[in-house]
Amino acid sequence: MTEYSAPHSFLCVAADHNKLWLGTDKGGIMLFDSETGSFEDYNTACGVNGDKISNIIVDRFHHVWITTSREVKEFNPKNGAYRSFYASSKNIGFNRFLPQSVFEDADGQLYFGGIPGILSISPSQRLDNISQPKDILITDIRIMGRSILLDNKRPGKSLKVVDIYPEEQNIEIQFSSLDYQNSSRIRYAYRLSGIDKEWIYLSAGKNSAFYNKLSKGKYVFQVKATDGNGLWSDHVVEISLNRLPAWYESWYAYTVYVLCILAITYYFYRMVRNRIRMRQAIAMGKIERQKIEEINHAKLQFFTNITHELLTPLSIISASVDELKEEIPSSSRLLQVMENNTSRLIRLIQQILEFRKVENGKLKLKVSCGNISLFLKNSVLAFAPLVKKKKLSISLEATEECSGYFDVDKLDKIIYNLLSNAAKYTPEGGAITLCQSYDEETGLLKITVNNPGECIPEEKLAHLFERFYEGEYRKFHTIGTGIGLSLTKDLVALHHGTIYAFSNKEEGNTFVVQIPVRREAFKEEEIDESMEYAAYNVLPVGEVEEAVATDMAEREPGSSSVLLVEDNEDLLSSMVRLLQGRYHILQARNGVEALAVLEKEEVNLIVSDIMMPEMDGIELCRRIKEKFETCHIPVILLTAKITDEDQVMGYESGADGYICKPLRLSVLLAKIDNLLKKSNRMGIDFRKQLVFEAKELNFTSMDEAFIQKAVDCVNAHLDDCNFEHAQFLAEMGMARTTLADKLKLLTGLTPSGFINNVRLQAACRLIDEKKKIRISDLAYAVGFNDPKYFSLCFRKKFGLSPTEYMMKYEN
Repeated sequence: MTEYSAPHSFLCVAADHNKLWLGTDKGGIMLFDSETGSFEDYNTACGVNGDKISNIIVDRFHHVWITTSREVKEFNPKNGAYRSFYASSKNIGFNRFLPQSVFEDADGQLYFGGIPGILSISPSQRLDNISQPKDILITDIRIMGRSILLDNKRPGKSLKVVDIYPEEQNIEIQFSSLDYQNSSRIRYAYRLSGIDKEWIYLSAGKNSAFYNKLSKGKYVFQVKATDGNGLWSDHVVEISLNRLPAWYESWYAYTVYVLCILAITYYFYRMVRNRIRMRQAIAMGKIERQKIEEINHAKLQFFTNITHELLTPLSIISASVDELKEEIPSSSRLLQVMENNTSRLIRLIQQILEFRKVENGKLKLKVSCGNISLFLKNSVLAFAPLVKKKKLSISLEATEECSGYFDVDKLDKIIYNLLSNAAKYTPEGGAITLCQSYDEETGLLKITVNNPGECIPEEKLAHLFERFYEGEYRKFHTIGTGIGLSLTKDLVALHHGTIYAFSNKEEGNTFVVQIPVRREAFKEEEIDESMEYAAYNVLPVGEVEEAVATDMAEREPGSSSVLLVEDNEDLLSSMVRLLQGRYHILQARNGVEALAVLEKEEVNLIVSDIMMPEMDGIELCRRIKEKFETCHIPVILLTAKITDEDQVMGYESGADGYICKPLRLSVLLAKIDNLLKKSNRMGIDFRKQLVFEAKELNFTSMDEAFIQKAVDCVNAHLDDCNFEHAQFLAEMGMARTTLADKLKLLTGLTPSGFINNVRLQAACRLIDEKKKIRISDLAYAVGFNDPKYFSLCFRKKFGLSPTEYMMKYEN
């Protein structure tokens, strides 16, 4: 047995030739065939009901006797026939059968022990007989607990074919063999096709089958029975059950279902297809917008580049006009016309560049507190000459003077565009009115620009502020770019304000701008308290030029060397002609040539364009400021790039000045003069200092370190009378010419003069500390070996003798 794997544990065993009958701990009977090594279940065939099996024995007829506490069963495995002896039956009268209490005598008689006696049974050969056909009848069918035989409403009461309605869910089928004598020993088995895969065996005495919630369709119910000896008959009785479909299970319902499914499928198909198309349309729209934005960006970039290119010729024209004004004063009226048109072109170009800033989102708001009424008054006064030429009048109406926070540059462009637009569309003899009012409650400044003229149609008012919308300018013989009012709207929005327009026959055309002017209306990064606008307008060009010319006239020609670096020959020639009478001019076409000039010539100031071949102005400036020999030279950059980022890049490279094109030579002259004066003042301030403080002189970091080292070197040998030029040169570790040129440019002194200057400053400090000291001791203490020569040098520098200087403290 150990060679095989058994599915259960066994309580009792009986041998029959090469087979074993086994009683399991689950109350079952199994047969083990040693030849095949297989187990076979006989629970159903024996009719056991799960009671614990206490004994198994095989008699001489090869019948298997199975004992439980309640019964003794004789079973013929050949044909499945069996008979049962119950302990509680009237013929036996036992309480129960005892385990392990069975005996077979020599005659084949079997004895079973029980309480209160012993039962003797002889094996029956009748179990070997062939089963006899058994007639079975379907006695009743009960639906929902009611017999169909008693249901008068049910059509047809045949037990051969039974119709079952959808709402009838519980079904009981009763059957009988009509053998009432052996009814307690007859067993039945049944099955329902489509529901039961195998026969369902009932225990003895049971004769009904139950089914619940059958699905629609046709079924065949089959039933068979055993005879009194437990032999199964081959005779099977059948009846047909027809479960009728509910309305939702009918063919037309399924037709509706199919149609609904097809409709839903089609709906989802359309929805998915539409979504895919929508996504594709959105994606295509996005791609198209990106393409349009790229095209617009390319266009704007192209216009910006063209604009930058236009600034250089305008600089040449402006410079030429400035030069002609000096050479031909009699043609000032014609030159003024040229200058005015140049200024108009410059303003149009600035509008395009400003528009480009708006497109890139790089336009920043910077407000400061100022007098708004004064600003508007100056704007009207500046615009008066233009409207006067067109035989128009302009006036300002202000209820009260108003001050607040505003961006001067942005508001100037807003006012200029509105006044310029009004001047275009006002007929000859008309009057333009600019009105200003302030609402204390809302903190909004209201500016209106009104002009008479033909009314603007209502449908066109909505398009006035659209980009590239030019209106009906050709009707009035004006020139428009289509970005003026669009830029104005963007600038007003940047100022957190609103703009709108209305038109009627009584008042004409009116543009209204409302902007906040209180501090709390702006973010902290939008406020710049350092900006001050006292007058809001610069001097006229003529006055600037006159001031510059007067100032420059005091300068000796050729006293300073200026290096001009410009790749445009015309502009370079114009600058050379204007500056060559005032300075010694050196020229270069790019940064590489400029560095070569610096190696050979002494240069006091450099004016360089930014956009040049080989080496641009930014790189040139960086190289100059990184080199010790040239880091002190002031550099002015000229460029058509006017964005804040470009200016920051220029100043980060070390530039001392940044002038945007178109170039006004008068402004360039003023800038050159200021930087040269600043360089000279640093030398004078150094010579006047008693205690050297490099940071107060605005030297570059390298120049500051150089001067500090030179001063420390002299102070280290202050009382050494033999410390002269040669030893100073050796300790500084520099070439003779480099040291001399650097000291000359920064302090205006030779190396010997620098040493004496430091010693004399030390002498003053000694007098200030000790108040009174012998002249000879003072001279020797600061490195002079001749007191008379010391006194002479002291008087020359400070205008007093050492004795007179000390007398200050006595008085």
